[in-house]
Amino acid sequence: MYSAAAVDYQRLHDLLHDLLKARKWHKADEETWAVMCHALSKPVGKYLFSSDLENLPGEDLQIIYQLWR
Repeated sequence: MYSAAAVDYQRLHDLLHDLLKARKWHKADEETWAVMCHALSKPVGKYLFSSDLENLPGEDLQIIYQLWR
């Protein structure tokens, strides 16, 4: 499951399935943040500005949204 930003979301898909089922919201959020940093070529853990998120392809946002549902 690759995106417009050339990110493979399969690992996040697998992790979120287990984490959300276990109600481990914080860990799920951390994993999602790390993938978003990767998609934006930012160091993991760095603050993302709204201007950064505007550069995230819509396809990637849609994938993340679907994974959280």
